[in-house]
Amino acid sequence: MASIQVQKGRKSPFRVFWIDQNTGKQRNRSFGRRKDALVFMESIRALENTLTQNDPNMTIEQAMHAWYIKATTTGLGGREPVERSTACKYNEHKNIITSREGQTKLCKLDELECENIRDRLLEDYSRAYAKKIFTSFKSALTFAANQKKIVNNPAQDVNIQISKRQRNANKTQIPSLEDVYGITQAIERLMRSPDPNIRPAWVRYGPLFYTLLYTGMRPTEIRGLPWRDVRWERGGIQITQGADQFNEIGALKTGAAERFIPTPSFVMQHLKRWQEFCPQGEHNLVFPTWIGTVESHQNITSRGWYPLCKEAGLVTPRGEKLVANYSLYSLRHIKASLEIELGRSPKKIQEIMGHEDIKMTFDVYGHLFKDLEMQDNADEAHELVRSVAKRLPKKNQVIDIYSKISTD
Repeated sequence: MASIQVQKGRKSPFRVFWIDQNTGKQRNRSFGRRKDALVFMESIRALENTLTQNDPNMTIEQAMHAWYIKATTTGLGGREPVERSTACKYNEHKNIITSREGQTKLCKLDELECENIRDRLLEDYSRAYAKKIFTSFKSALTFAANQKKIVNNPAQDVNIQISKRQRNANKTQIPSLEDVYGITQAIERLMRSPDPNIRPAWVRYGPLFYTLLYTGMRPTEIRGLPWRDVRWERGGIQITQGADQFNEIGALKTGAAERFIPTPSFVMQHLKRWQEFCPQGEHNLVFPTWIGTVESHQNITSRGWYPLCKEAGLVTPRGEKLVANYSLYSLRHIKASLEIELGRSPKKIQEIMGHEDIKMTFDVYGHLFKDLEMQDNADEAHELVRSVAKRLPKKNQVIDIYSKISTD
């Protein structure tokens, strides 16, 4: 495989080494500029791909298909097969690449052509999505190289960079403490609504959104939460499984996602009262549909989250529609921001949020951290939200809400 060595102090310091495919002997050539050496090295690599590949007629379409099959069956690089939701994303990437570049032969690919493919993606897609597509393309080429279809991955050094400025512009939107308090008050109003079409639904949605807000669970995790994982004696929730976009119960996103989350006592009271009304089903879920099956993310968003944002005044006109200012996932970020405000350490935040790597914690929440001592009282997050109104709710507030419903 062609490579470059830099020999300092020489007039032509950049030397390209390669194996002559005809004689089998090593050859080299020196260049004064790195740019010229790279261009020459790419020409040698392209020639190596043409002469040594097992299938000189293999196309990008075939390579993408082989990569997709490997990823979804036995797994890439010794890893487990990807989850069904990830497989769907990979399939989208595969279809985009094959529809645009599918008939190009691998032996014709060099770094310049890979740069052209990257640039064409950037013209038609957002930078973030183009990067995801191109990453899948590079992975397919790496798999082809491992399978000896080509000598090397010509896109190895071709990347899509996203600047820190752009990452900051796309920073996660986290509701303010005032907005959080507005959300909690809207939940209370909806749970007490005199409208017979609204109040029964919010017997379920109220505890659901309180649980999301004060635990930071992922929507997939709360949709797949069984009653056995509500640990009454410990005052919290154990996360052991989730429900994917196809409403199938399965393993969690990562190993770190399996965790115990201390939960405010008032949320545990809501859950206790909701359990009396909760429909039974195959998986004994905490928040199933009214017939006991897995609830969809779409239903929670359209029937619960959007009406809640509207009630809280957290919507913005966009054309003829009102759009929620925050996504359902914002409830997860609220939990992290509340814990940071209370002085939890980065490591504690990582554990609560179920992040595999603490780098993820800093990437998302690093700007929120303060140099405060770590605390461990789960109820403090609830007290922080209630402090906005400078008052405490009545002692029997949670019980009274359900008492009214049970007597209707």
